[in-house]
Amino acid sequence: MVYSRLLVLLVLFSIHFGAYAGEESKTLSRARKALSKGDYAEAKKQYNQLLQKVTDNPEYFFEAGITYYNSEIEKEKALGYFESALKASKNDTIAEIFYYLGRSYQYVNEFEKAIVQYNRFKAYIDADSKKSLMLMEDVDRVIEMCNNGVKFLQTQNKKWQVKNLGKNVNTIFSEYAPVVKKDESLLVFTARKNSNEGNKFYHDGKKFEDIYVSVMQDLETLTWSYATKFDSSGTYISKKINSKYHDAAIGYNEAEDKLFIYRLNDVWMSELKDGKWSDPVRLNSKINTKGQEPSVFITPDEQTLYYVSTRTDGLGGRDIWTAKKMPDGQWGEIKNMGPVINSPMNEDAPFLSKDGKTLYFSSQGFNSIGGYDIFKSELDSTGNWGQRVNLGMPLNSPGDDIYYIQSADDTYGYFSSSRPYGFGMMDIYRVQLDCKPIQNTEVRGLVMGTDRKVPVTATITVKEKESGKTYGPFYSDKYTGKYLMVLPPMKSYELELVCEQFPASRPHREEFTIPKQCEYYQLFQEITITRFVDTTAVVKDKQKAEFKNAFFDVKSKAREKYDLDVLKDNVSINNPPNVDLTFTPVVISGTLKHNEIQKAKKIEIYLVDKNKQIVKTATTDEKGNFSFNGLDPDQAYAVLIKEDDLKISYYGDSKNNANKDIVVQGHIEKLKGIETTISPIENMDIVLIDNNKKPLTSTVTDKDGNFNLNNTNATLNPLYSELNFPYKINTNDLDMVYSAYITTIDSAENYSEYIDIIDLPKQPPLLAQFENIYFDFDKYFLRDKSKEILEKISAYMVDHPEASIEIAGHCDWMGSDEYNVVLSENRTISAFNYLLNKGVGTNRMKKLWYGESKPAASNTKPDGSDDPEGRQLNRRDEFKINVPGMAVFTITP
Repeated sequence: MVYSRLLVLLVLFSIHFGAYAGEESKTLSRARKALSKGDYAEAKKQYNQLLQKVTDNPEYFFEAGITYYNSEIEKEKALGYFESALKASKNDTIAEIFYYLGRSYQYVNEFEKAIVQYNRFKAYIDADSKKSLMLMEDVDRVIEMCNNGVKFLQTQNKKWQVKNLGKNVNTIFSEYAPVVKKDESLLVFTARKNSNEGNKFYHDGKKFEDIYVSVMQDLETLTWSYATKFDSSGTYISKKINSKYHDAAIGYNEAEDKLFIYRLNDVWMSELKDGKWSDPVRLNSKINTKGQEPSVFITPDEQTLYYVSTRTDGLGGRDIWTAKKMPDGQWGEIKNMGPVINSPMNEDAPFLSKDGKTLYFSSQGFNSIGGYDIFKSELDSTGNWGQRVNLGMPLNSPGDDIYYIQSADDTYGYFSSSRPYGFGMMDIYRVQLDCKPIQNTEVRGLVMGTDRKVPVTATITVKEKESGKTYGPFYSDKYTGKYLMVLPPMKSYELELVCEQFPASRPHREEFTIPKQCEYYQLFQEITITRFVDTTAVVKDKQKAEFKNAFFDVKSKAREKYDLDVLKDNVSINNPPNVDLTFTPVVISGTLKHNEIQKAKKIEIYLVDKNKQIVKTATTDEKGNFSFNGLDPDQAYAVLIKEDDLKISYYGDSKNNANKDIVVQGHIEKLKGIETTISPIENMDIVLIDNNKKPLTSTVTDKDGNFNLNNTNATLNPLYSELNFPYKINTNDLDMVYSAYITTIDSAENYSEYIDIIDLPKQPPLLAQFENIYFDFDKYFLRDKSKEILEKISAYMVDHPEASIEIAGHCDWMGSDEYNVVLSENRTISAFNYLLNKGVGTNRMKKLWYGESKPAASNTKPDGSDDPEGRQLNRRDEFKINVPGMAVFTITP
C-alpha cells in the first residue's frame, strides 16, 4: 500500500531523535539501527530492553510496535505497543499511531475498533496534495476491508475448524503452497528458511524458495513428520528439484504422478517414473512467457489448464488464465478468465473442485478483509463462471489467505495464511469443512399391526433409487416386530414391505433418504399397518401403512428426554424370524374420546408403575388409540392423561379455555402372549395431570375396562397427591424407548412421516371350515364339537385383527317366547365368553339373540308331527364375520 511505504520512511528518518543519555542512548541507537536494516529479531530485543527502563516514552512504544508489525512474526503483539504509545502521549500525539492502531486492530479481527482509529487518522491528512489524496484512498480501502470483516465475523461458519499443521511443518519463516496427496499421506510445500539452497537472498531480504516434504504420522491429531527439503531416494520428489533460486511446489495432477513446480519465473514439471521422480522440465512457451507464471492447476483429464501469469495483456498484476489441450497435445489459445475472476489487483492459486463446477482462487481485490482472501466462483447452466463469492471467516483473515486446495469429497481443505497467532510469517493450515461420512449405518425398526400395535411378521426389501442395488430381504420378528437393516448413508431408497397378517393388492411402499452420518449412531424406523378409516369413521376397503423415520441420533435424544444415564438393548433382533424368546410380550392398549363422535387426538399419555414412576410414554393417534409395549405381565400400572392436550383436542387451544370442562371417555385392555389374548383391565387408576405432571383428578376403570373422567371432579386418589411422577423408562429395550420417544415429537431434523394407502384383496379369506355351533335341548353349555369350531374362529380373529364378529343365538319352538329369548341370549353369551377368553376383544364382538323367531329349519314334519332333527338345527349360534373392505358374510356348515 502507498501509505505503508510512506510510513516506513517516516519512522526511520523523520522521527525526532532527541538527546538521550548514557545506556538509554546506546540501546536506542542499536534498536533503531536494527530496525532500519530490517533485522527485526535484534530490534525486538533492543526495544524490549529499552522499555524495561523507560516506560513513559510514546516514541519507544511506537517504534517497538513498528518492529513487531513489520517483522510478520508475532505481529499481533504490535497492538499492545501501539496502545501503550497512545496512552503515553500527553501533548503531541504521533498521528501515525492511529493508523497503526487501526492496522493492528484489523489484524486481530477487532474491525469496529480499527474503523474508529482509521477515521481519527484521516483528520490528520492534508487533502490538498496528490500524495495525500492517494493516502486518503488507501485509508478508505482498509476501512472498506474492516466493514467487510464486520459482516463476515457475524456470518462466519462456526462449523469449519481451522487448525495449524504444527511445529514440524511450520516455523518462524514462511511455509505456504501446500500440495497434499489425496489420502493425506504426504505434504509437499514451499518454505523460505535461512537453511535453503544457495547463498543469495532475494530483494526482500529473505532466502529463495525451496520445496519441502512431510509425511503424515497421525491424521486424528494432525501430526506430521519433521519437514525435510530434499529426498535423496527420489521417492517423494527429485533430489535435484531445489536449486539456488526460487523452487516452489504448485500442484499435482489427478494421478499424482506429475508434480508442477515454479522455477525461474516459469512452470516446470517433474514426473514419477518407475518409482522415481524425474528432474523438472520447463513447459513450452505457449504457457510460459517473459512474465511470471507462479501457479497452475490441471484438470483430472489433463485437457484444461488454469494458471497465473503476469503477462502484459491482463487486467491487473497477476491474473488467472486458462488453456485447452489441442489434438496434437499442445496447449491451444490462452484466455483470460475475465473480470468475474480477475480484478485490477492480484489473483493467484486457482484450484478446481472434483466435479469441475467450482473454481477456488485468492484475490487482493473485491470484498476482501485484508491481503489475499480466498474466493470461489461456480459454473452456471450456460457454462459461464458465476459471481465470485468470498468464503468468509474463519477461512479468511485480515492477513494473506492463499493457496487453497480442497478434498474430492469436500470435507477438508489446506491453505496458507499469515493470520495472527501462528508460528511465523506464514503458516500452513488445514480446515475441516465437514465430517468424513461413515460407510454404513444401522436402521433399527419395528413393524406393528392394528391400533393396538401388536408385533407382526413382515418381509422388507430395499433398493437404491440411483443405482438399483437391492438390500435384504430383512425380516421382522413375529414375537417382537423388530428388524435391523444395514444401509449406506447419503442415498435415497425405495422400500417394499409385505406383511403376512395384512395381505394386500401390492406391497406397501415408501421412499426415504438416509442423511450423511459423521459418526456412528443407530437410526430408527417404525411401521404401523392398520385398516384405513376415513374422517367419518367408516372402514374402507383399503389398508394403510404409516412409516415414521427417526434418522437422527434418537438414542441421545431419548436419553435427554427421559433423563437416562444408561440406555442399552437386552432384547435381540431376530433375523431370520421365528426364533423363540424367553419372555412373554404384554401390551396395554386403549382408546380415548370426548364423546361418541369426537376422538381425543394427539393426547400425551404416560404409563406409571407401582412406584409412581413413568415407565412408558405414548400419544394418541387420529382415532384416539394408544398402546404401550413390552410390559411386565405381573405389574400393576396406572395411566396419566394431560389435561392441556385434551383441551387442545376438544376446543382447539388450552390457553383460552383454561377454566372449561373437559370430559374424556376411554377403554383400556391388555394383550398377553403371542396368541394375543385380550382382556379388559379392571380397577386401573386413570389420573388427569397438568403440564407439570401434578395430579388434578382421578378415576378407575370398570369391569369392562371403561372409564369416564371429568376435569372438574374433586375426587383424587390420595395415593397420587403431591406427586411429580419422575421418569423411569425401561432402558433394556431400545426399540420400545425409541418408539415411545418419537410419539412425543411433531417434527425434527431428519424426521419424517409417510402414509401409504392401498387396496385390500378383493376376495375374502377361505372360511369353509367354519360351522354353526349347536346346543342340547333347553341347554346353553358348549359341546366339545362347539369348542373345536370356536377355536378355529378365535384363531381366525387373531390372524385378522381388524375383523369383527356378530354372535346370534337361536332356539327351537319348545317353551314360551319369553323363555326362549333368555335361552338364546345365554347361548350367545356362552360363545362370547369363550372367544373373549381366547383373546378376542369385547369391542370386536356383538351379541344378538332371537329366541325362536328365526328358525333355520322347520320344527315339525309335513304331517305336523315333531321333527327332532329340525329342532336341533334351530338350537344354534350363528356367526357373521366383518372384515373391513370385504362383504359381511355368515359362517355356515
